[in-house]
Amino acid sequence: LLVLLIGLPVAGIAMYALIQASSSDPDPGKVARTEVHKTVVKTATSKIPPGKPKARVTVDSSPRGARALIDNIPIGNTPAAADVAVGHHQIAVELPGYRRVARPLEVRDAKPITVPVRLEKDPAAPHPTKTKAP
Repeated sequence: LLVLLIGLPVAGIAMYALIQASSSDPDPGKVARTEVHKTVVKTATSKIPPGKPKARVTVDSSPRGARALIDNIPIGNTPAAADVAVGHHQIAVELPGYRRVARPLEVRDAKPITVPVRLEKDPAAPHPTKTKAP
């Protein structure tokens, strides 16, 4: 009887802790972002014909976190990367409050390429209004 009185609550607490530890993720958003990034890269890569040489293109921006597109295909928020076939492409980077940047990119071989983009504030973009405390 004593073993049941002490052992049953201890076993219950241990089971609860085990279930919580196996089902919790320290950063559930990280898993979602990783899965989305893998899907985006897979989508961008799937446009490359089989057997055609490709290069890993990384688009980075200042400020970071801008939406990057290659040939009008979103590849993620900067810094973002995708495998791109050798040839001529168009890169675009956009971020609310900043001017959209679009430029051509020529991929000549399979060497990795990093494209830095400096975004300029858009003077026509609405600015948040400051409110004074009463």
